[in-house]
Amino acid sequence: MSDNAYTRTFRRAIERLGTVERLAETLGASVKEIEAWAAGAAVPPPGAFLLAIDIVAHGRVVGARATGS
Repeated sequence: MSDNAYTRTFRRAIERLGTVERLAETLGASVKEIEAWAAGAAVPPPGAFLLAIDIVAHGRVVGARATGS
């Protein structure tokens, strides 16, 4: 498992929302995509990463929801 800003942000966002399924639903992504981003196996789209930062910082998405991009 990689350790970088992407992986740390997605792992923390999962913790904040409680489950990977909730994060996937919130971001409009699949569980498989979230797991890949959290493991460092894939780079998330910028919009999903920024929304994950909102979740880490505020415990929720501030503004519009992601559409997977």
